[in-house]
Amino acid sequence: MRAQVCNLASLKWVMKKVYNKYVYELIALDFLILYKFFCVRKVLLIGVGNVLRGDDGVGAVVCDRIEELKITNATIIKAHQLQIELLDEMLAFDKILIVDASVGITDVIIKKVTEENIGAASSHHTDVAIFLQLAQQLYNKQIDIYTCAIPAFNFELGERLTEKTKFFAEQAIEKILQWMKF
Repeated sequence: MRAQVCNLASLKWVMKKVYNKYVYELIALDFLILYKFFCVRKVLLIGVGNVLRGDDGVGAVVCDRIEELKITNATIIKAHQLQIELLDEMLAFDKILIVDASVGITDVIIKKVTEENIGAASSHHTDVAIFLQLAQQLYNKQIDIYTCAIPAFNFELGERLTEKTKFFAEQAIEKILQWMKF
C-alpha cells in the first residue's frame, strides 16, 4: 500500500510540475502577445508622390525599399497626394511618418509636426498639421506625426530619380530606420 501512495504522490508531484510548466508557458506566451500589442510601437509610413514625375516619386520609392525589409511593426501606404481620408488610417498608429519630396532643401530632414504650422487644405494637397487638429476635434485623440523631407530636383515626366535624389533617398532610408527605433 505504501508503494502505491508513493507512486500516487510522485505522480501528483510530476503532474503539478508539468501543469505549472504549462501554465508558466501560457503566461509567458500571453505576456509576449500583450507586450507586442501594447509595447511594440506601431508605425505608419506614408510615401507621398507621383512615381511618373521624376523625383516627385521619391517618397514612394523610399517606402518601397523599407517595405522590402519586412519590418513587423511598420505599415506602408503610398499615395499620390496627402488627403484627409488618410486620417482614419492614422488613428491606429503610435507614430506616423510622411515621406515626401521637397524643393529648396539640401539635406534629408525628419521633423515633428506641430499645430503651430497649420496651413490650409485644398483638393490637391493637405497641410500635414491639419491632421493633428482634426484628430483632436473629431476623435479627441492626439496623433504623433513627423515628416521626412527629401531633396528633389526634377519633376518632369519620367520614372527615374535623378542621381542626387537617389543619393538623398539612401540617406532618408538610413534616417528613417534610425527614427523607427525611437
